[in-house]
Amino acid sequence: MHDKTYDITCDSDGWSCRSAGNLMGSFPSWLLAIGAARAAAEKDRRNGISAVIRYQDLKGAMQTLKYEDENMEQPPQCLDPKALRRIDRLVTGHRMN
Repeated sequence: MHDKTYDITCDSDGWSCRSAGNLMGSFPSWLLAIGAARAAAEKDRRNGISAVIRYQDLKGAMQTLKYEDENMEQPPQCLDPKALRRIDRLVTGHRMN
């Protein structure tokens, strides 16, 4: 059981990061959203709070991001990189590397 959960979900403006149902922020790219969740979870861990990051896959199911994968630079395999680039490009007008 975890004390705190950070959820990254796709929304109309890009990607949202929520904790306990409260919106922490909306981000134009998946990498910015995961960065915000990672920073918040790390702060919690330093304060002795167990934290986990979850993300929404292409089918809408929530998947847990393993702690050792939190520093990854690319989205997990179940998130189609081409679909992410299309979403990010539509939202921001810029290409995601």
